[in-house]
Amino acid sequence: MDLSLDALNMTLLLSLAFIFGMNNTGVVIGPLLVSRLNYRSAQVVTALGFIIGLLLEGYKLSYPIILNEVEVTRSIILGVTSITLLLSSILGMPVSMVNILFANYIAIEGSDTTYLIIIAWVVLPTLAFFTSMPIYRVIVRITSTLSLIGVIRFYVVALYIASFYTAYSIGSNNLGLLYSIGYSMDLYANYTMILLLAAFILGLFSGSRVSVYVSEGMVGLTPARILASIFNSSVILWISTQMHIPLSFIHILISSMLGSGMSVRPSIYNRRGVIILLIAWIILTIFSFLVTLLLSLMV
Repeated sequence: MDLSLDALNMTLLLSLAFIFGMNNTGVVIGPLLVSRLNYRSAQVVTALGFIIGLLLEGYKLSYPIILNEVEVTRSIILGVTSITLLLSSILGMPVSMVNILFANYIAIEGSDTTYLIIIAWVVLPTLAFFTSMPIYRVIVRITSTLSLIGVIRFYVVALYIASFYTAYSIGSNNLGLLYSIGYSMDLYANYTMILLLAAFILGLFSGSRVSVYVSEGMVGLTPARILASIFNSSVILWISTQMHIPLSFIHILISSMLGSGMSVRPSIYNRRGVIILLIAWIILTIFSFLVTLLLSLMV
C-alpha cells in the first residue's frame, strides 16, 4: 500500500468535507435566516441532523460508487471536486457537490446507472417544483386558523423540525455519497467517518456567506414558503436515498422555492440570481468533468 498516497487521499477527503459543509449545506441554514431564527441554534440543530443521517443511512449511497483499487483514481476525483467547490465558495455561489463528484467519477470509472441518475436529476427537481405548491397551500390553511402568537410559535417549532429533517436527509444522501468515496482507505478505515463528520461540521460553522446569499440574494420567501420548500425538498431527497440515487439538495430546494413562490400572485423571485446560479452549475460541472477526464488520461 502506498501510505503517502493514502494519506493524501484522506487529506483531500477531509478538505472536501470541510468545503461541502461551508458551501452546500449553507442552504439549509439560509432559509432559516429569512425567518429571523437564531443562527447558532440553527447550526446546532442541523449539525445533529447531519450526524444522525450519515450514521443511520449513509451506507445506502455506497451502491452507485464502485472504485477500482488504483488510489490515484481517488486522488483525482477528490482533488478536482475539492478545487471546484473551493472556487464556488470563493465566489459565494452554492454549487452541487453531488453533481460535481459524480461527474468526476463517471469521467474515470463510468457507471451502469449513469443514465438513470441523470434522468433523476432532471425529473426530481421538476417534481419538487410542483409538489411544493400544495404543501404551501396546506401550511397557509393551517396557520389561517391560529392566532398571531400561535402562528409565530408554529413557524418556530416547525422550521426547527424541518431543518433537522433536512440535515438528516442530506447526511444520509450527500454525506453518504462522500463517505462511500473514502471508506475503503485501509490506513484510516476505523476513523474515516469520525474525521469526515468533524471536518464537515467545522465547515458548516464557517458557511455564513453562502447562507446569506441564499437568504438575501435569490428568492424572497415568507415563512410559509420556506417551510414548504425545505420540507418538500427533504422528503424527495430522503426518497432518493432509499432508491440509492445521489441527488443534489440545492437543486430540489431551489425548485421548491420557485414552486412555492409561484403558488400566489405576484410571484417573487430574483430571476437574475436564478439564471446566474444555473449557469454556474452547468459551467463548473462541465469544467470539473473535463479536468478529471484529462488528468485520468495523463496518468
